[in-house]
Amino acid sequence: MYCALTPIAGGRIGRGYGRGYNRNGTATDQLHAGQDFVATAGMPVLAPLPGRVVFVTSNEGPRITAEQAMAGRVGQVRGMGGYGNAIVLQHDFQLPAPGVLPSRQNPPPLPANFWTSYNHLQSRPALNPGDRVTIGQVIGSVGNTTNGQFAGMGAHLHFEVRKRAFPGNYNVDTVDPNVLWYSLGFTNPGARMELQRTVGGDIIATPGGPSACAPSQTNLRGLSEFYTFPGFEGLALGAGPVVEPPDYAPEVVPGVALPVPKNCPGGARMLLPGTPCPGQSGGGSGTIVAATALFVGVGLIAWSRS
Repeated sequence: MYCALTPIAGGRIGRGYGRGYNRNGTATDQLHAGQDFVATAGMPVLAPLPGRVVFVTSNEGPRITAEQAMAGRVGQVRGMGGYGNAIVLQHDFQLPAPGVLPSRQNPPPLPANFWTSYNHLQSRPALNPGDRVTIGQVIGSVGNTTNGQFAGMGAHLHFEVRKRAFPGNYNVDTVDPNVLWYSLGFTNPGARMELQRTVGGDIIATPGGPSACAPSQTNLRGLSEFYTFPGFEGLALGAGPVVEPPDYAPEVVPGVALPVPKNCPGGARMLLPGTPCPGQSGGGSGTIVAATALFVGVGLIAWSRS
């Protein structure tokens, strides 16, 4: 059974996914392709799921390709100029179908390989392409890079889920993050619809679901519908039409993905291509094997129905 948590303790949403008011205050002509988690500057951003770093993109520096970023070069990845300091993770496992979302949609499950991004971070994350991250690992801190140019846009975490690799297409490749949360056993109570956009509410764990993470424990690492943050402007609940920046990534750029780990006997997956399957030995890779076995042993790779 998966254990998961929200990238921001508290899980409170401001703007959500869908089309709605744009920065000129007119309706239904701009997609917001992620969820904005309410947070204050400097708050830690946590990895909600196990994954691997595809690349890190910077708020400044030379314009580089995703392939160059994957090779470790520092700069601003083309097609991600509006994301500020950001990190992209790849997740290589299959989740169940989410069921009915607050938008009343009943979407298909995420593909077996999907991607998440964490954007507008305060500084460039100190992680490298190919690094494996675990649930709850701090991968950055909340900031306002790129969004500070828009009046009323306070610090927050813009979180995206994609069915194809970044940079890709902002309008086509993105998926409502609630697909991920509902697949993991979270709910988004209190959410409402503004035009075609799901806004507000809290992402909370459900008793007995995959997100509970421990017997009788439904709120993990501060996850609570009562969590609030003072001084948040522009994305506060009940604020009516909000000021929107232009599309974060209007440029269509081919996405880059890490290699997909091969299947192992029993349904588990290698964490990295070429590494031994759990329980197998390999010269010079004992640490990876042990880590992989532990990783699978705690149930973060294979979904089990109990």
